[in-house]
Amino acid sequence: MNIKINFKSNSGFSLMEVIVAITIIVVGMIAIMSLMTTNITTGSYDRQKIVAINLAQEGIELVKNIRDSNWADNKNWDQKIKNKSDYRMSYDWNDLKNGCNQFLKIDNNGFYNYDAGNDTVFKRCINTSDLADGGIQVKSKVTWTDRGKPHSVEITSHLYEWQD
Repeated sequence: MNIKINFKSNSGFSLMEVIVAITIIVVGMIAIMSLMTTNITTGSYDRQKIVAINLAQEGIELVKNIRDSNWADNKNWDQKIKNKSDYRMSYDWNDLKNGCNQFLKIDNNGFYNYDAGNDTVFKRCINTSDLADGGIQVKSKVTWTDRGKPHSVEITSHLYEWQD
């Protein structure tokens, strides 16, 4: 009885199959890395835009606070806020100050201001103008630069003398 053992097998991969498989894996990895980079970049911009929107809204609220303080002090409601152009204001100030080309700072408590803390990428500019119906239009614009590209957010509100 002769037993013949065949050690020759055709069950391996050809060189072409290996090259195609590696190419598919590499293309997939490049796509995944590109997607991750885009997500990180977009996430950074989105965080900055959320902060900018909140800073712009804070600018409006700070002007409303001046109006309300005027009422509390029995002053004309639009005193210190009428027809102001290119002003800045911080939460710990009682008045609008000239010039809005200064970067906001963030302090150790997470509050944005112009006096203490680390510089941020944000600038806030507040403008007020008279409306035909007797109110005041308030515009709060926050600008910043991200990766060399300028961005801005602007919020507009109208204030009126609703307290007589």
